[in-house]
Amino acid sequence: MNIETIFSLSFKIFNKTLRSVLPFIVFYNIFIILITYFFSIESIIESSIISLQTIIPLLFIYIIQLLYFILITQFIFNKIKKTKIRFNIIIVIQSLLKIIAVYLLILVPPIIIIMGLISVNSGFFFLLAIIPLLLFITMFSNYLIINNQKNIIESIIGSYQIISNNLNETLILVIINIVFIFFIIIVSAIGGQILPIVLSSILINILNYFISIFNIQFYYLINSKFNSANINE
Repeated sequence: MNIETIFSLSFKIFNKTLRSVLPFIVFYNIFIILITYFFSIESIIESSIISLQTIIPLLFIYIIQLLYFILITQFIFNKIKKTKIRFNIIIVIQSLLKIIAVYLLILVPPIIIIMGLISVNSGFFFLLAIIPLLLFITMFSNYLIINNQKNIIESIIGSYQIISNNLNETLILVIINIVFIFFIIIVSAIGGQILPIVLSSILINILNYFISIFNIQFYYLINSKFNSANINE
């Protein structure tokens, strides 16, 4: 896996598409900022009180962010595959529901079981390490749902198969994303000091757009290799 090639391909798509996708990024950022102020999200997060009034605003913002992620991801896949861009609202909603269901399936039951065990014996605290592992083996589920319209179980199994057959490459991708996160934190801290919140937020999401292109390009190449290997077998 040539990382330089992936960066080069990602930069090409980024440069070609930024102008067309920028208005959508700007609109999304302004909308999220307005919703955050309207619902006083910072106060809700700082509050330790859990109620329907605090859960609904957070859930609403999560759904908006997930819709944004789905649309951007599908847009990038279309550009990588050089296919015509068509957004089907039914498929988008189905993708949203499937992605939510995947996270509920892989997180809620294990967390309930582990917390139950911890309440009996604190020695079971180490089992919490299972949660990052579950997130790791399902990290490509979203792409399989959005790009291939796989169902919940198929996306989880498919993600596991791709990762297990490309473990070294996937670990490299994780390390690169950790570096990306540190870079985003630094840019966010600096941008928050010298730029208005709207411009700072737009800048961060432009960087996130490039990271999304890189991740999808990386996934697309290893998935293509995985599919080719299966066909040859």
